Amino acid sequence: MFSRPDLGGRDASKVCLARTILHCRARGFTLLDTQMWSEHLATFGCEEMAAAEYQKLLEQHRDDVCEWGALTSMPSSS
Repeated sequence: MFSRPDLGGRDASKVCLARTILHCRARGFTLLDTQMWSEHLATFGCEEMAAAEYQKLLEQHRDDVCEWGALTSMPSSS
């Protein structure tokens, strides 16, 4: 989705998702619908659930106040 295999890139969508999860957690988001479960997503706390259960959680948290905010740069690891 976000990579250029023709230039040697791969798995960029995983990096984008990881950054999105960090951003959402920092701003107090409760739910992120990933559409499907995988072992990779499970490392971030992804859980598979029935649609009815997810709908209940959406209703429970629909009035939570969260702002997307600006994406900030990640701290360097140097």
